[in-house]
Amino acid sequence: MCLTYLLLLRHKKILDLAQKYVLSDEEFWTMGQSIFSLQGAFDKRYRDLMEGWRQQRLNIDVQLQSFAAGMFEAWHVQNYEDEDVSSAAQLCCPHRLAAYDHQIERQ
Repeated sequence: MCLTYLLLLRHKKILDLAQKYVLSDEEFWTMGQSIFSLQGAFDKRYRDLMEGWRQQRLNIDVQLQSFAAGMFEAWHVQNYEDEDVSSAAQLCCPHRLAAYDHQIERQ
């Protein structure tokens, strides 16, 4: 969360400068890419945690509420709640999906 704050603070400074000066389009593209990269890292951490909790057979809802004061709970509800456990696990481990598809073909 601290990184998000610092990134948004930097973006605010850039936008303040853009009110006085003409900035390159690349500056705004870079701002978007930095947010996108941060979101990707957050999602990767979420998927790694979910995979670990599933392997330990822990209650996912309890873990989401308690880990880091529920930081990943809203992310889960917004992006993954409608998926069943097996499809969410496949998101974490695409190689398992390929192995599963291969196993189905053999049957």
